[in-house]
Amino acid sequence: MSLRRCSLTLLLLAACVVILPGDPARAQAGGDLNGVRKRLADANAQTVRVLNDLKSLDSKIFSVNRSIAKDENGVVQAEARIRSAESHIRKLESEIRNIRRAANARAVRMYKNGPSSILAPLFTSTTMTDLSKLGMFWESLAERDGATVHEANKLKAKRDEEKAALNSTVKNLEARVRNLDAQRDSLKTSKEQRIKSLQDLKSAIQAAMDAEKKILAARAAAIKKPAPGPCTPGLPGRDQRLAALLAWYSPATGGEGLMPSKLGPTGVVTSGDASWYGPGFDGCRSASGATFKAAQMTAASVILPLGTLLKVTRGGRAVIVVITDRGPYAHGRVLDLSQAAAQAIGLGAGVVNMEILLPKEPAPPFP
Repeated sequence: MSLRRCSLTLLLLAACVVILPGDPARAQAGGDLNGVRKRLADANAQTVRVLNDLKSLDSKIFSVNRSIAKDENGVVQAEARIRSAESHIRKLESEIRNIRRAANARAVRMYKNGPSSILAPLFTSTTMTDLSKLGMFWESLAERDGATVHEANKLKAKRDEEKAALNSTVKNLEARVRNLDAQRDSLKTSKEQRIKSLQDLKSAIQAAMDAEKKILAARAAAIKKPAPGPCTPGLPGRDQRLAALLAWYSPATGGEGLMPSKLGPTGVVTSGDASWYGPGFDGCRSASGATFKAAQMTAASVILPLGTLLKVTRGGRAVIVVITDRGPYAHGRVLDLSQAAAQAIGLGAGVVNMEILLPKEPAPPFP
């Protein structure tokens, strides 16, 4: 069976383990692994949807905040223009008052001086031309005052209209800001609800992973350790193919972020107790038919299909192994690493994190 087919079998069939009919202990140990993994997959899928919702909500909140800032700036600018218009209106009103005050002052002077002040120029004029010029002077003076007042009133009316329009603009912008504030509050409430959902989903995922771990441990405990037999070397052809596969996706060790370019994550992640083996088994045939070599990056599992690529992480260090053998058979343990793989992550025995990987391109055949 090819490496890709083995890995897909794990993902689709949840790494089936044969449970013999009529064996209650094994049936109980099996548990509802498919149901647990379906809940885990559903929770993971829902988590992706919630994360996408949060991303969309953040984008909408950013857009609303930008609109609020723009409208608030519009209010500030409109209010500044209103103050400018009011200042201009006050100047025009002062100018109109000054013109009218000057005209009234002339009228008062003429009244106080009596008729002689009006008739004197008439009697002292020697020609009709002089009288005409005098009349034109008073007429032009009155026309000038009237024109100036009229023009000032026109400008004041324009400024009044501008002020009214700006006040209307301010009211509209303030109403928009209030509506946008309400939208932002609604979006923030939705975001808080999504965050709460995300926390609930995280708890559900952890619960499903814990249940999966217990079922796998129970299955491992239910499998009887095979009777020891003579150490038979592996098949040379399978040894060569295993070596080619291990070299193909190198490097196999590194930090927690280790991921060779030819491999990719599946999101199938779990954790469990692991140990290692080497002395006494080195040079013997593994369940895959290849020779077990303590120096190669391999591992044994009673659950995972042979040929599964597995990233094992502990304490910030990671190693990528191929499942080539069956074991461990100690109660509660789910993985046995080769001596070299255990040394790569500093493991004697303890809990490790495990993630199934898949090739991104055709891989060498598994033994």
